[in-house]
Amino acid sequence: GITVVNVLRTAALVRDSVGLGSSARQRNIAGRVRLRACPPGEVLLVDDVVTTGATACEAVRTLVSGGARVAAVLTLAHA
Repeated sequence: GITVVNVLRTAALVRDSVGLGSSARQRNIAGRVRLRACPPGEVLLVDDVVTTGATACEAVRTLVSGGARVAAVLTLAHA
């Protein structure tokens, strides 16, 4: 019953976040995560590394504003 789909992408002009603080990372990614298609059912968002959480938060915001139901965020590593 689990399907893996790639429904998010980042828009152009997102700079590498290495060396950026939390606020700068949030500004860098804000409004730059795009929803390709709204996934059916509940969503488990998987993020490879969470440093400040800016990308995961923007991804959740994008999914929810697109009509998705985000059940949880799973992180594979924490920096």
